[in-house]
Formats: sequence, structure tokens, C-alpha cells
Amino acid sequence: MRRQLWLAVAFALVLSAAACQGNPFLAPKACPLALLEGTLVAAAEDLRVHADTGPTFVVHWPEGMNVGRTEEGLALFGFLGHVIAREGDWVSMGGGYAPGDAFFTPCGEIDVTDGPS
Repeated sequence: MRRQLWLAVAFALVLSAAACQGNPFLAPKACPLALLEGTLVAAAEDLRVHADTGPTFVVHWPEGMNVGRTEEGLALFGFLGHVIAREGDWVSMGGGYAPGDAFFTPCGEIDVTDGPS
């Protein structure tokens, strides 16, 4: 009975980790409080965020996320290989800049919406 309970708990933990976008085991310990919103645009083989205010931001995607090419263009993939967002999608993410960094580092979930509200 104990073994079955242990297996059920382990299975639930694996399923909850699968729901995470990035690597749930390498989550940051602290998160800056900035908000970045805009459209994902291609830059060579990477995705950047073009804000309505004009600038395009270089993003350092969290550990476990990567950018890859699909038939429709570039996409942001999560920890388990699922597509989180695609080139042209409107995204909203918390995060910020570490001292001396030239790129935005998101932490937490990356929301994909229909655009600014």
C-alpha cells in the first residue's frame, strides 16, 4: 500500500512539472518586477519582443526553453518540447535586467494573448 501511494505521489509530481513552461527544477530564486509586453519577432534564429513603445528587446530565455524553427516560422518551446508561443504572437512576461546585462530575462509564466487590451 505504501509503495502504491509513493508511486501516485511521484506520478503527480511528474505531471505537475510537465505543466511548467521552463525547467521547473532550475527556477530562479528571485524575480525582478518589470513587465515586458509585445509581439514576438524573428532576429536571425532567435525570437525578440517588439514593444508597442518602439524598441525591440533581446530576451535571454530561461533554462529549459529554446527557440526552434517550425513550418510556420520560429517558435518558443517549453521544457517538454511543447510550443509556448510563435513568431507574431503577442506575449506578456514578468522579469527584468540583471546588473550589467544587455538582455531581458523573464521569470515565471509567459502569457500569450490576443494583443494589448
